[in-house]
Order: sequence, then C-alpha cells, then structure tokens
Amino acid sequence: GQGAAQRGRGGRRSPRGPFAAMAPPRWLYKPVGSSDRQVTRAEHGHVLHHSGVWSPDSRWIVYDTRSDAAGDAFDSAEIQAVNATTREVKTLFTAVNGAKCGMASFNPVPHKREIVFTLGPENPTGAWTYAPHRRRGALNDCSKALKFKGQLRGTTKGVVSETDDKTTHEQSNNTSKAKTLDARDLLPDADGAFTPGALRGGTAAHTFSPDGLLVSAAYEDAVLLRNNELPLYADKHVDKNFRSVAIVALDGKGGVLVDTSEHPRNHSGEGFAVVATRHVGDEDTGAALFDAALVDAKKHLVARAGDECWVGRRGYRRSAASGGGWQGRALTFLAEVDTDPNGGDDDDARSSRGGEKNGRDGKKKGTQKPKSFAKAKGGKHLELFVLDLPVDPAALRVASSPNAPLAGTVTTRPRPPFGVTQRRVTRTDARAYPGLTAGPSSAESSAAAAAASVPDPGVATKGNSAGKLALSAKNTGVGPRFWPQTSPDGSRACVCALDDDGVPQLFLVRIGDDNTTSSLLPVTSLPSPGVQSCFSWSPDGSAIAFAHDGSVCAVRVAKGDESKPASARDVERAARRARRVQVTRLTKKRFGKEAPRPESLEFSPCGGYVCYVRRVIRKGMRAPKLTGKPFEDEGDDVDGDGIDDWFNQVCVVKFEYRLRQPFRSVKTFVSGTVAGVAAVAAAAAAQRAGEVILAALRRRALARLR
Repeated sequence: GQGAAQRGRGGRRSPRGPFAAMAPPRWLYKPVGSSDRQVTRAEHGHVLHHSGVWSPDSRWIVYDTRSDAAGDAFDSAEIQAVNATTREVKTLFTAVNGAKCGMASFNPVPHKREIVFTLGPENPTGAWTYAPHRRRGALNDCSKALKFKGQLRGTTKGVVSETDDKTTHEQSNNTSKAKTLDARDLLPDADGAFTPGALRGGTAAHTFSPDGLLVSAAYEDAVLLRNNELPLYADKHVDKNFRSVAIVALDGKGGVLVDTSEHPRNHSGEGFAVVATRHVGDEDTGAALFDAALVDAKKHLVARAGDECWVGRRGYRRSAASGGGWQGRALTFLAEVDTDPNGGDDDDARSSRGGEKNGRDGKKKGTQKPKSFAKAKGGKHLELFVLDLPVDPAALRVASSPNAPLAGTVTTRPRPPFGVTQRRVTRTDARAYPGLTAGPSSAESSAAAAAASVPDPGVATKGNSAGKLALSAKNTGVGPRFWPQTSPDGSRACVCALDDDGVPQLFLVRIGDDNTTSSLLPVTSLPSPGVQSCFSWSPDGSAIAFAHDGSVCAVRVAKGDESKPASARDVERAARRARRVQVTRLTKKRFGKEAPRPESLEFSPCGGYVCYVRRVIRKGMRAPKLTGKPFEDEGDDVDGDGIDDWFNQVCVVKFEYRLRQPFRSVKTFVSGTVAGVAAVAAAAAAQRAGEVILAALRRRALARLR
C-alpha cells in the first residue's frame, strides 16, 4: 500500500529515514492487516526476544528453541533464524559443553551482520548451574549464514510473499563459535580491587543501541549474593543484590582481560561493561559524601531495575523547561520504588516485580478500588526512569569518583560511570492502581534460588557459599509484562498501566522534561481484557501494535506538542481521543493456546510487517474447538500420550494503510474511469498512427511507380 511504500523510502541506509517518513492522513487511511501466515514449522519451541528479532533488511527473524511457551525454562541449545519470505531456516549458533542459549537479537547496523544472545555456563555442575548471576552475553557473526540484502527502496513488495509450505533447514559453518561479550571477575586482587570493565555476575536480555556501539543488559551480582551469606562479612554492611541495568561498550578500544586462574568461571570479554543504575543503599556509602550528583539524585534511587529500551534513533530533545538541547544517548527502564510511608520488606523489594496476584487491595483483577486507598497506602510498584548517557562510548570507562569504583568492592555494588544521570519520569502513586503493569511471576527466579543455594567450588576452600536469591511467592504481578518503547524521535515513551477500572491500557509519556514527572496520556480505552502483551512502535511512529482479545491489533498514535510537560487539559484531551480512536485487528480472533503469546511482538524495520508467536498443535492432530470460556485450554497433551502436542511457532502479518470508505470506492471508480479513457485514447491514437503510416506507404509506392 501507499503507507508501506512511504515507510520503505525512509530506509535503514540513512539514520534520518524514519524521521523523513510521513504517515498518510488519519481521516483518509486506516491501518489493516493481511497475509497472516506461519513461517516456522518444526515441532519444537520458538521463542522471540522482546526486541531486535528482525534483521536490518526485514528478511530474517531470529529466535531460540526453548521448550517452555513463556521461555521460563532456559533449555535451548540452538539459535536459529527463519527467512520470512521462503521459510528457510538457518542455525546460527549451537551451544556445546552442556551450555544453553537464548534471547537473541540482531545488530541494527546492516554491515555488522551479527547477533547478541544470552549464553549459560559451559560444563555445568551441581555447584555451578544456570542462574541469573551465572550467565553472560555472546556475540556471533552470521554474515556467512545469512545473506543480507540492501534496504528496499520505494516499496516493501516481495519481503513476505505467499510461498509453498515447505521449510528448508540448513546449518551454517562454525555455529558453535561465539565471542564473549562481557568479562567476569568473581574474586578481587590482593589489594581488594576487581578488574575495571568486568562484571561480577551474569547478564541477560541483551539489546544493541541503534548505532551498534553499546549493548544493554539485565545484570545480577554474584559477589554480593555470596558475601551476604559469609560469616566473614557478618559484622560489615554488604550491599544487597538488585537486578540492575548494565551497559557494554564496543568502542573499538579493546576488550577486557581477566585473570582466569583465580576462579574457574572467570572469563575475558570483547567489551567494557559497567553498571549504569543507582539503587537503594548507594547513598549510605562513602562515595555519597564526595559525589554531589549522587546526593542530589537520592530521590531517584530504585530497588529492582530492568526491562530497558533505547530512546529513539538518536536520543531525544529536552524540553524548553529543562534548558533545551539534544541528549544523544539515553535508556528508559522500569524500576521498583517504595512509596509506603511505613517502609516495607526489603527482601520483597529485592526480588518482586509488581503487586499481589489479586490486586493490591486483595480484590480480584478488574475491580474498582477507591483512589483514596492508593494515596494513603502507597507501596512497592514499577515506575518509568530514564538514564542519560554520554554520547562517546569511551566515556563510560571513567569513574564518577575515586570512592565509587566502576567494578565495585567486596561489600559494594559497581557504581555508574561519570556522566550517567538517572531520573524518574512517571509518578503514579495517586492513581487508582499505582504503578505500571508488572506481569506474572517468572519461574526463572525459583530456579535461580535453587541454583544459588549450591556451594561455589571456586571459593569453597575459603568457607564461602553462594547467596540465596529470595522470591516472594505472592508477588505475581498484574497485567502483561512489557518493555517500554519509544517513538523514533525519542520524544515519547509508551507504557502499560491499569486504568480506573483495572483494565491494562497503553499510555504515552513525554520524557524530555528533566524537572517534573510526566503525566500518563491515554492511547487506548479497551474493554476487558485490555492489552495482553508487550508492544512495538512502528518505524515511522504512526502506530503501535499489541495483542488484545486473541488478536494482534494496531492503534494509530496522534502527534502532540512535546516542547512542554503534559497538562491536565492534555490528559483529558488524550482520554477523549482514546475513547474515540478505533483499534484495528490485524489478525483474526483466536482462543486459548492459539492466541498470540504476550512475550514478544515486533514491527519489521521496513514497517510493513509484524511478527509474533502463537501456539500451534502438532501436525496431523486437530485442535479442540474452543469458545473462549475459561480453562478450556488446560494441558499441552491432547492425545494423552504424555508428550506435549502444542508448540510455539513464529508468524508474520502484513501491515499497511488502506483508503477508508467511501474514498476507496471513489478511488476505484476514478481509477477505472481513467483507465478506460486512457485505453480509448490509446486505441484512437493507435488507429490514427496506423492511418498515417499507411498513407505514407501509399505515397512512397506511387512515387516509385512514377
């Protein structure tokens, strides 16, 4: 369609492409979905990462083969990619020595042709098995396995086409070779210092920055987990381990070398890794006495931090109220804050992601609760934060203070580098349902607790044992888990929160202002069950795709004035627009296990397609007929043979803009009329040309006779 062609002209060759792309007028065109097709067929798991699953040329989709539908079981041994046009499958990486892999994403820079993914420990033992603090990032070159083509110009025709259902599977050469992204140093030197640029635990969920020079990841500190349980540090203050946001710089200045003889699980890395977030307890260290910025940022300290997203293609523009100017690099992330005036359980703050299973007031989901309850109670919930980063990746190698080492100490966590500032963007304490949606609890935490309770062989001779990662079983979360998404120009972020009726909805947040927290501007006003998945912003910034009521849906996003903070009038105007705007179903409605999975859903870089995952029954079996009633889809074993019969499969739906009625009929009539008139005129012109040619031939023949 016309919209797809306009998006395709932006291209990936120029970073200005997405800004130059113009969406068609809202009143004239509407978003529609077509050609919903399944592109994978193999009877095993297919799990997509939350971001970066499309190759830069919009032809390949990368995934791992975890068996669990939600990806909680980290048991994938391969990273694969499927061609969205031909359904050809390539194996990009095969884990060896008992390691597992997953959560893969592409480098958005076309000529890089590489992926980053999470790699578990090799040669796992009962004392060192997979856990959040025992994993790492890995880089793999896929230039030989995948043939990237140039960005399509003018149209996206041919990117995804209807082909036969045959799927080919080819394994590339050297699929077990990958480079370690982040270095690890688990034991300090003789002077008590750790290696700068190396982390002391595990990273996961890696995502490239738009220019491919930085990689963000979730981080868990193994040293703090271990030392919190050691009698040696019983009379000392040891920082608690909070999930943090780590950044790995691939700035071309070389990797980090670590002495691997100190600990069997130490390793070097290709990039320089730092922890970028500040957490509760940082103000109690000696560094706070010398770091004025840290003292000023005390109100922005958080407990758990994660689910990060890069801001825009080139950062964002600060509002006039905060002095203006352009912030070239930034990250948004979700962090847990505690606004309970009576304090709270620090152990829950360390491990939980959201509210209780049946809501914060003990009522069932979807029920109304008084607003005064939130104002009086407060409590732990998720808020949106922004990390402003230096433009030069090499600047991350500079510590903010001599008393705040980048690598941390045996009792303190790693401190952020110089020039990294952290601020809070949203404040939802006074809402009927405070906080952003946290999603259900993950089985990963319980597995981590079991793994962390086994003694560490590298320090067992010193009487040490790994710490235990606590988890509050009642904190299961409300609404879908999501990763914030920002508009291409970086001016707004999209988040998910509960409305006054307890239904998950999409909201926009203006992130350019540094002085005040931004209000939530409603984008959708959906009936129950509301938003049911994470979401993706189109490359031209005109639409957001998400799952709702068993379908992949899209909603158009209106432009607004981002130069000043949102006022109460802006919120009211956005709420009226959300009630009026039409949400378009891109796929048909499916019930039970066949509904789109909530973990991942992403626009292609060209903007013409959306990929998602849904469950498909084994070939040759018939799925039970469902009507949408609760508990109809219990169990993956349909025939009772003890083997799962449902598998995650990757699907792709075409996204385009089409003329609304009656403009479409008028266009068809006018096009037909113009074509008819042109055909008649062409026939008349051809007849006249024939007559002229015949006359010329007659005159020539007569001239010869004379």
